[in-house]
Amino acid sequence: MTADASAPLTLRPATPDDVPRLRHWDTQPHVVAASPNDDWGWETELLRTPPWREQLIAELGGRPIGFLQIIDPAQEDSHYWGAVSAGLRAIDIWIGETQDLGKGYGRRMMRQALERCFAAEDVTAVLIDPLAANRRAQRFYERLGFRFLEQRRFGDDDCFVYRLSRRQWLASPARHASDHAPYHQEETSMNAHLYFEIQAEMPDRARHFYSELFGWTFTRVEGLPVAYWRIDAKGMQGGLLQRPTATPPDGCGTNAFTCSFEVDDIHASTERIAALGGRVALPVFAVPDTCWQGYFLDPEGNTFGLFQVDEQAR
Repeated sequence: MTADASAPLTLRPATPDDVPRLRHWDTQPHVVAASPNDDWGWETELLRTPPWREQLIAELGGRPIGFLQIIDPAQEDSHYWGAVSAGLRAIDIWIGETQDLGKGYGRRMMRQALERCFAAEDVTAVLIDPLAANRRAQRFYERLGFRFLEQRRFGDDDCFVYRLSRRQWLASPARHASDHAPYHQEETSMNAHLYFEIQAEMPDRARHFYSELFGWTFTRVEGLPVAYWRIDAKGMQGGLLQRPTATPPDGCGTNAFTCSFEVDDIHASTERIAALGGRVALPVFAVPDTCWQGYFLDPEGNTFGLFQVDEQAR
C-alpha cells in the first residue's frame, strides 16, 4: 500500500485560490473528454455561495486531487435539469491529474459525497449524467449502485442519466467496502458485469410485453447497425434488438435471452473458448466508442456473448 493510498481523503470548500489549479485540471485530456462543452467560469462561480450548491476540493493527505460539486437540481438557477421534483441532488466529479486515475480515489470521493447527500433526511435520490459514449464512467457509477434512467441531451451533450435512491445506497455493498481495498479487487468482487439481450421479430411487441409485465424501460440507441434499445430492468442492464435471422420454430430447443459477460481481453478469451471446445457464432466486432463484442457457442450449442470495454473501439 502506498503512502497516498493510506492517507485520509477529505472534502473542503473550493475557494478563489483554487482557480489556477482548476483551470489547469480543465486542460487535462481525461477531463476534456468527460466534459467537452463545459466552461465552469471559475473566477465568477467561486465567488458565489448559493444555498443550493456545494463546490468541493478533494484532498488526499492535504494534496488536492479532484473536484466535486453537489447541487439541488430543483433550485439550481440555470435550470440545467429542467423541471424535477424536490428532494434530489445531482453530482459532478472528476480527478484532476492523469497519474491519480485508477487508484480508487474517485470511489472514495463519491462515497463521501453520497453520505453527505443522504445525511439530509429529505433527500430521496441522487442523479448523475455521464456522456452516453463514456462507458468507463457509467461502469463506475453502476458499481456504486446507480441505475440507468434515460438517455437525454443536455445542450450539446448526449448523456445517460443515472439515479441512486436512498434505499439503493443503504443496501449497496460499495457503501461498506474498505477505503483501502485495492481498487481492482473491489471492482472484481463487487461486479462481474453481465449484460443480457433479447432478440425480437417485432421489437415493439416485445417492448410492450416486458414493460407491461415487469415495468422495464427501453431507450433507443442510435448509431448501431441494427435497431437497438437499452433496457433498464430494475437493477439489471440489457438490450433489445431486431432479430437478425428467422425465429427458431417450436421443438428446436430453448430459444432464450443471450447473456454477455465482461472480460479483460476478448481476443485471449476467444482463443481460450476454442481450446475448450467452443466455437465462434459471430466474430468480435466494435461497438463504436463503447466496447468489443463477440458471440460464441459452448460445446453444448448454447449461445453466449463476451464484451471488452474500450472507449477507443472502432
